[in-house]
This record gives sequence, C-alpha cells and structure tokens, in this order.
Amino acid sequence: MENSLDRSEFILYFLLWSSAVLYSISTFNQQSSKYFSIYQDDYNDFEAGVFSNSRKDIADLEWQTMLYLFKRIWIWIIIMLALSEKLKQYCYFNELKVLRITLSVIFILTYIGPIALIGILAQPVIFIIITNKTSQKAMLWISNIIVISMISIYKYYVINESFMLRYKLNEKENYLQILAIYWTNLRCFSYFMEHTDKKEKKSTLNLLSYCLYLPVLFNGPFIFYSDFKKNEQITLSFRERIIIIFKDLMRFIFWMIFIELALHFFYVNATSFQVGLVESFDDWALYGYGYLMGQYFHMKYLVVYGLSTSFAKFENIPVPSLPKCIGRIHLYSDMWKYFDNGLYRFLLRYIYIPMMKTPYFNKKILASLACFTFVYIWHGLDTYILIWVILNFIGIFIENSSTAIYKNYLQDSKIERYLGMQWITRITCLLQSFLLAMSAISNFFFFSNVSIGTVFATRVFEASFTSNTVLILALYCCCHFSTELKKSFNEEKNT
Repeated sequence: MENSLDRSEFILYFLLWSSAVLYSISTFNQQSSKYFSIYQDDYNDFEAGVFSNSRKDIADLEWQTMLYLFKRIWIWIIIMLALSEKLKQYCYFNELKVLRITLSVIFILTYIGPIALIGILAQPVIFIIITNKTSQKAMLWISNIIVISMISIYKYYVINESFMLRYKLNEKENYLQILAIYWTNLRCFSYFMEHTDKKEKKSTLNLLSYCLYLPVLFNGPFIFYSDFKKNEQITLSFRERIIIIFKDLMRFIFWMIFIELALHFFYVNATSFQVGLVESFDDWALYGYGYLMGQYFHMKYLVVYGLSTSFAKFENIPVPSLPKCIGRIHLYSDMWKYFDNGLYRFLLRYIYIPMMKTPYFNKKILASLACFTFVYIWHGLDTYILIWVILNFIGIFIENSSTAIYKNYLQDSKIERYLGMQWITRITCLLQSFLLAMSAISNFFFFSNVSIGTVFATRVFEASFTSNTVLILALYCCCHFSTELKKSFNEEKNT
C-alpha cells in the first residue's frame, strides 16, 4: 500500500500532537502542585522523597505492592533458576517440578501466610474434582464462572479490615493473595481445557508446577500451559540466555527507577482520590492528567510484566508481548491486542474462536459480548469495571461495524478512487478521533474510579464547542501519528 501521508504532513501532525501533550502535562503539573503544596496528608498518600524537601506519591497500592514483592521475591527466583539449570542438565524433570512447587509454597507461607496458600490451592483442587466427574467443556466453563464469582465474593471479604486484623495481614500481603488467586484461575482453566482438547493424562504434579510457577504467580502475565511445557527444552546456550536476561532486567529496572523518580513530580495517583481538585482543573489540565494516568498505567505494567517474563524467557518459556505505549494506540481492538497480550490470547483461544464456530446469527457480536462478560467477571464485578467493559464493548462494536461497512461498500469503489488514499486516511482518522475520545474516557474509569471517570465524561459533554474542537483536533493528530507508526512497523515485519 502506498504511503497515505507525505512526510511534511506527518511531521505537522506529530508536532501538534506532542505539543498538545506536553502543554497539557505542564498545565496539570502546575495546578496539581499548587494544590498539594498545602495539602494535609491525612491518608498517607505521600512519603519523603529522595530529594531535599521533596515528596513521593505512594497512593497507588498496586505499585507499592509490586515494589514490596520485588524486594522479597528476586532472591527466591534466582535460587529457583540456578537449581533448575542443574536439574535440567540431568533431565530430572519431575524433581524440577517438585522444586518449583516447594519454593513457591515456602515463599507464600513466609510472606503471605497459610490463609493465602489455602486460597491459591483451592482452585486446582476444585478443578481436579470437577474434571474427575466430567470432561465436557461446557461444564468446565460453567464451573469456572462459578469459581470466579466465588473469588469475587472472597475478595470483598478479605479486604475487610477485621479480616486483615484477625489473620495479621497487611494491605500488601492481602493484595498479593488476591492477585495470585485470579491469575491461578486462568492457569487452572488453561491446563484443563488443553487436556480436554488433547485427551492427555492429567497430572497433579504438572498442574501445580504450572499454577505455582513463581515468576508469574503474583504478577502475570498469562502463559498457556502448552507454552509453559517448553521450559524443559533448551534452545539457547546458558551464556546467550544470561546476556538476554541481563539486558531485559536492566531495561525494566531502569523504567522502575524512572517511575519512582517521576512520582516525585507528577502526583497522578494521589490526584485520583481528590475529586474536588480534578473538577477544578481547566480543560488542558484535566486532559493532561488523563494522559499521565494512561502513561503511568502502561509503564507500571511494562515493568511488572517485563520483570516476570524476563525470568520465564530465561527458562525457554514463550511469553506474551509486552504492553505497547498507549500514546501510539488509537483503536479499541489494538488496545486489547497489544496491551495485555496474554489475556487477549486467552480470550481469543478459549472464548472468541470457539464462539465464532457456532451457528448463531451475529456470532461476532455474541463472541465479543462473551469475551467482555468474562473480563468483567474475572476483574471482580466492581461498578467501574462494568462501565469500562460496557464502553469497550460499544467501542469494539462501532469499530467492527465501521470496518465492515468500508470493506463491503467503499473499498475499491468509485468513491475511494475519486478521493484517493490520502483523503480516505484523513476522513478515517477524523472519525476515529471521536472513538478515541470515548476510549480514553472508558479507560479513565478503569485507571481510577467511578467519580474520576464521571468528571471526564461530564466535562466532554459540558465543555464549550471551542474546547471540544481543540480536543478532537489533538486526537485527530494522534490518530494520524498512530496510524503511520503502525503502518511502518507492519512494513518492517513484512520485509
């Protein structure tokens, strides 16, 4: 396909988009810093920073929990990798599985406690009982939905302060057990679905070794059991794998330090708990805050998934691709495909593709609806998740419908030939800019909470015509930038 934009036009869009981003971030920083300079920190949203008279935003429990985990788990993983290498040399694969299970169990008992271990191991036990009674996929699915619903109820019970006091858990330990239980659910399901497909003999040792694999036990991402089994193979030399893991770890440790330093200057997480402050922002500051929320979310999961997959790659396990920067993604479908690629592949293999094989009318819509329903249940049945899922489903529906209309009625038509590819691209990006605005708002519900997401939605509807025009123009430039970047990457892959 010919390049749809000439170089000068692309540079213009890039400069306008980057200028809008930088100006909005600067405006947010000015207005939020003024507020927090006199803020009374009654909820411990800040701690003393590494610079003189500075403060660091520590309001994100998830990020603080990940730091808490990284400081404790790295030595356990190093021990596991070292012993794994020795056992693989002598083909002691059953002993290797026992080692992994033992180290994970000891780690859980040491840092989280027996209640967490019971919660994590309950699912493999439940699935073993279910699959001993039936091997039908339908029953496996029904059972899994029931299990996830029970997990959601359990989550609301364990976050209760009285529960934490009774079992002497702190917030971070509690959060870790919830994360581990949710990720274990996907792994359990993958294991039994693949054994149902292939009629292979099930092994409790294989199941627990997979479910309790320490590098991804708490953080994810999701890895298929068929991929995990490849850890027993060695395709690269020890020296080659050491070089790769060293480069990977240095990369993600750099970004971890970058995030920690950035939280001294941009109080993105603390702002999410100050609805009054967010409502007081002018339009530029509000959208700068939204952009920073998205970038912070991306970088957080780049580090979390990056560190986990670095260790898994060392053991020859094929891992999902890492989250792509949200600044270069403008389509709903691409956000789902490229942000959490592990979860996307789970949905594709176990829900979307099987649903597409059914004889139902509008099976594409039903398949998408089934995927989003699972995402909602798996993420925990919260209101902000429901809003995020509904808006995403609508966005995907609009995107797919628009693509179908173009392919069926406009592609290779007289209209397309008359306008030319450049004008087709401009019109497409203009339409996509409205969808991108909706996508951003849906994500703001997910990144923060219902109150903050509502502020963004309300502002767009109540803002002046001039303000919304400037917003759409900025998003229009973003769509062009994202489109051209995606095209250039696809061309590189094909060469």
